[in-house]
Amino acid sequence: MKNLSIYIHIPFCKRKCSYCDFVSVSKPYEYQEQYIHALILEIKNSQKLAESHNLNTIYIGGGTPSYLNEDLLEKLLIAISSVYDLSAVKEYTFECNPESVNENKFRLLKKYGVDRISFGLQSANDQELLSLRRSHDFKTFLNSYALARKMGFTNISVDLMFSIPGQSTSSLGETLKTIVEINPEHISCYSLIVEENTLMNRWVNEGKVRLPTDDEYVDMYQMVVDFLENSNYHQYEISNYSRQGFESLHNKAYWIRDNYLGLGVAAHSLVDDRRFANVDDIDDYMERIRDKESPVNLDSVEKLTHSDIINEMIFLGLRMNQGIELSSIKEQIQKNYTLSSAVCEAIAVFDRKVVKLCQNGLLRMQSSRISLTQKGREISNSVFAELMVD
Repeated sequence: MKNLSIYIHIPFCKRKCSYCDFVSVSKPYEYQEQYIHALILEIKNSQKLAESHNLNTIYIGGGTPSYLNEDLLEKLLIAISSVYDLSAVKEYTFECNPESVNENKFRLLKKYGVDRISFGLQSANDQELLSLRRSHDFKTFLNSYALARKMGFTNISVDLMFSIPGQSTSSLGETLKTIVEINPEHISCYSLIVEENTLMNRWVNEGKVRLPTDDEYVDMYQMVVDFLENSNYHQYEISNYSRQGFESLHNKAYWIRDNYLGLGVAAHSLVDDRRFANVDDIDDYMERIRDKESPVNLDSVEKLTHSDIINEMIFLGLRMNQGIELSSIKEQIQKNYTLSSAVCEAIAVFDRKVVKLCQNGLLRMQSSRISLTQKGREISNSVFAELMVD
C-alpha cells in the first residue's frame, strides 16, 4: 500500500498576523463548535481512504489549533483516534502558538497520541514580534516551551522567520543563538514573503516599513545556514534544520510527493497524481458538510500530466538537500513522449540544462543524483524555472 499523510486545518486565531494570507479568523466558541462538528464528519468520511493506505503522518495546523478550547480540542482528538489506526503513524504533529497552550491542553495531546509539537515563534525579539502582529512575546514562548518539556514532549519544532522589516543580521543572530540554547529537536527558518492581500503588503506600499534588500536577504540566509549547521542542526531542506533523526516526516511527504489528504476549510490534497482543494469559505465548507456534499472545490481538481509530475519532482525534490535521482526524472520524461526520437531529444535537453547549472555552481551532481549548492539555494526559484519541462 502507498503511504498517506493527513493534514487537518483549524482556521481560528486570536488575531490575524500582519503577513498571514491563510484562511484564519477570530470567531466565538459557538462558531468554532460548528466547524469542529463539520470537520469531524469529514474525518469520518475519509476513513475508507485512510484504511487503503499506510497512514504515515498526521499534522494538525492552522490558523492556531491550540486556540481551541479544551472540550473542542478533545472532541477533535477523540474523533481522530477513533477513525484512524494510529498504531502505525510515525509522526503526529500539533501546531501551537505560545499564548494559547496550557498544561491541560498538553495533557490532552499526550493522551491521544500527539508526539510532536510545532511552536510558531518567528522571532526572539519582541519588537519584531510586534511588527508581525504576533499575539505573544518571547517570555511567553519560553514558558510554554518549558511546559511542553515538563509534560514529556521530546520532539519539538520551532518556527522562525528572517527578512522581517526592521530586522538586522545582529538581531537575527541573537534569535538563532537564543533558540539553539534551549535545544529544540527541529528548527524551521523561513524568509518572510509579503503576500498581496495582507496588512504587511499595505504597510510596504504605504512606506511604513522597509523590507531588507536582496543583498541583506542573502546575508541573513547564509547566516541562518552557517549558524545552525555549526550548532549541529542538519539542513535537510531549504528552510528546515534538525538534530539527527528529527527531520519532519510530514513535510518530507510533500516534497517527495507521497499521497496526502487535506481536511478542513481550504485544505489541499494530492492523491494518485490528482490535486484538489476544499472550498476556502468557512460557511460554505460547513454548509456542504451539513448537506452531505463534498467540500472539494471542483474548480481546483487537476489530474496531473507527465509534464506536471516532472516539474513537481524537480521543484519539490530539489528543495531537499538529498536532491533527486536523475533516473526518476528521465523515467517520467520517457512517459511524456510517444516517439523515441522525441524522448531522446527531451532527455538531451534536460541533460544540457543540468550540465550548465552545474558549471555555474548552482547544482552539484553526485553519482546519479542532483542537488542544489548553497549558491543555488539562494536563487532556488531561478534554478527550478531553468529545469522545467514543457
